[in-house]
Formats: sequence, C-alpha cells, structure tokens
Amino acid sequence: MYTAAGKSEDTDFTALCEAGYNARAAVPNAAELIEAWITDATEFRQSAECALDIPYLDPVAGGTDRTFLDIFWPKDTDRQTCPIAVFIHGGYWQSQDRKNFSHLANGLNSNGIAVVMPSYNLCPEANVGLITDQIAAACTWVWRNYGRRIAVGGHSAGGHLTAAMMVRDFSAMGAPSDLVTNGLPISGLFDLRDLVVTSINEKAGMSADEATSWSPLLHDAPTSGNLHAWVGGAESKAFHWQTREIAKRWKKSGLTTSHHAGKNDNHFTIIDALSDPKSKMTKQFAELARNALES
Repeated sequence: MYTAAGKSEDTDFTALCEAGYNARAAVPNAAELIEAWITDATEFRQSAECALDIPYLDPVAGGTDRTFLDIFWPKDTDRQTCPIAVFIHGGYWQSQDRKNFSHLANGLNSNGIAVVMPSYNLCPEANVGLITDQIAAACTWVWRNYGRRIAVGGHSAGGHLTAAMMVRDFSAMGAPSDLVTNGLPISGLFDLRDLVVTSINEKAGMSADEATSWSPLLHDAPTSGNLHAWVGGAESKAFHWQTREIAKRWKKSGLTTSHHAGKNDNHFTIIDALSDPKSKMTKQFAELARNALES
C-alpha cells in the first residue's frame, strides 16, 4: 500500500516513494523519448486540420501566456456535431507543453473525434490547485463554445487532472455541474500524499494538507459515469497501485470502471497507443467521447 500520510519522517518510506514516482529516473532514455514526441507532434500539425493557440481564459480572469489550447478536427466530419475529447499533458505539473503531444490526436481524429489540447501554468510559479482550476476553465470553454459534454483523458499529472475534472462541480463556472463524467487517465496520480516526500515536490511545493485536498481519490467519488484507467506494464508498483485503486474505489460508488496495463510499456511509451487509430486505448477513449456527447 502506498500512503504517505503520517510517514513523512520514515526514510525508508521516503526512498520507496522516490523510487516509485521518479519516472524519469526509472527510464534511462526518457529524454530521447520526449524528443521523439516533439518531432512527431510537429510533423502531425503540418498536415492536421487544426486551430492553434486559442486563449481559453481571459487575462482579466487570470489568463496567462500558457492558458491556450489547440483543437484538432477529424477530417470529413461535421464539426457542429462530432464528439470532443480533451487531452491533458503530463510533466508532474512542472514541465512539458501541449505542443509536444499533438500527434496523439491522430488516433481519435481517425475515429471521428475532435481533440482539444490545453496547456497550463507550471510549478513553481503555479501550484496544483491553480493548475486544476485552469484545466476546469479549458473544459468550460469547450462547453461554452460548442455546447457539448466532453470526455477527458491525460497522462501522468494529466491523469491526475482528468480525475480532478470528474470530481469537480462545474456549476459555478456556467456549465453543468457534472460536465465531465467520462475519463481515461494514463499513468495517473490520484493520491498525492506520497509525493510530498519526494524530489518531485521541490517544485510542486505541496504541503501535506494541500496534497490531501488536491487528491481526487480522497474526494467523494462520482456516482455515475465511466473511467478507463491505464498504466504501463513496466511501470513501478506505485503507479500500478494508483491505477488499481481509483478503478476499484470508484467502481464501488457506481461508476463503470476498468484498469489496463500496457504489456511492456514504461511511463513514457504507454501514451504512444493514442496515435494508433486501432489501439484499445484509442477505441476506449473514442467510445467515452461518444458516450459524453449522448449523455
């Protein structure tokens, strides 16, 4: 079991959490994989039907030079009626950008699904709470502009933000309170308390109380909807625990849930499946987007 609450002074537990959650340290060629993402994303944008660099948050309401999104439209599909999915990038809330992941829209686009990719402010300039609010603003922007419920998916920290959208009440933002009931987190983080004792928290700067407050797994679970959680088969026990736990607990509350392990994938290669129109992950995400549109 991984739960850092009450164990922050336990050096053995600290080492366990560091090894469990430091994904870059666990994958020696992580930098090369990230460079490949950037190349593939740049090439995809050159041929994609897309609208780029759209502000989703007005500066008066807190918008910044990172509160922008890109939309990738499926070809030969009615943009007024097609389902929409939101994909949230990872980077432990402190690195990466939507532009590095454009190519992951390919699989969904090929299945008739539009894909919205937002960026957000990064730690330490922002904290996880503010980042969560920004992603909620991006989801609300989709509702205001297209009047459609959405499926949300994301990788790593984006997986955390996916679950955070599913427990969020959007009514104060002018959208249905349960705007997001369909989610596909990939290698997500749902109980953040472990991270407080790791090097990841040097920039994230979470207190124990904040980590508890910002953990979707520690909120009241949604009572309806669909969650398909993924993790790389070669990832650490910590990431497997996070994925199993959210699927197990949320199923008890009434959601339809599943969890899956990519056979030989590590924390970085697991998301490659989204660029493949025929992969199980892509098919599940597409089905979630269609389900959201019909709900």
